[in-house]
Amino acid sequence: MLIRLPILIISSILVLSNANGQKRIGFDLNTRLTDFQLTMHYQEVIKGGFIYSAGLFGGVMGSKLETYVFHDPNDVRNGLRVHSPFPSANQTISDTSGNYNLYNYSFGGSGIGLSGGLGYFVEFGHSQGIRINVNGRIGFAKSNCTGGYVSNTNTQKLYVRKEFQHIIAGVSIELYHTIRLSGRWTFYYGIKAPYYFNIDKGHFNSRNSEDLFSGLEPDFSIGFTRVIGKCD
Repeated sequence: MLIRLPILIISSILVLSNANGQKRIGFDLNTRLTDFQLTMHYQEVIKGGFIYSAGLFGGVMGSKLETYVFHDPNDVRNGLRVHSPFPSANQTISDTSGNYNLYNYSFGGSGIGLSGGLGYFVEFGHSQGIRINVNGRIGFAKSNCTGGYVSNTNTQKLYVRKEFQHIIAGVSIELYHTIRLSGRWTFYYGIKAPYYFNIDKGHFNSRNSEDLFSGLEPDFSIGFTRVIGKCD
């Protein structure tokens, strides 16, 4: 159902749109070297160089350069409480050997979602241009988190791996250099700089900018667009 809904939304836009502006459909690959995401999007010129777009994104969201958050176990024994983005992972674990509290964690995730926003493009020469987009994005992610827990009363440690499902949301500023290959095909490359924030705090509440899905997470992007319908 999660996958069918975005496809239905994109299909509806393509069918119902009746504006006279040029229409394009595009695909791009985005990466931070530790991950990769694919994006499919529809664009239409509103007026002049202004465009609106709607699309899908998804893939292995990977990790930031620092995904392993470490604290000294002795600091935790002395009262420090470590907060992962996953509230249930922050709870004390109790068994017959004692009580254990979180002292480090690492996680990576994958997800799928919708994006949409406005942009502006300027062409210069016969084949090149610059395009700037501002897009909102919202989606659904699955994160695999491994937590290390230390005992308050002995030297034992526990390691627990869990999967968490949660909503992600952000705003992305994007800058591309475009190269027209033909009347219909355009190649582009550039930078996406999505900024993620917490909207699902009951399931994901990051307090650390090193966490995935938290703060600024720029990607290198490469892709192409194709004119659909009338070609200028």
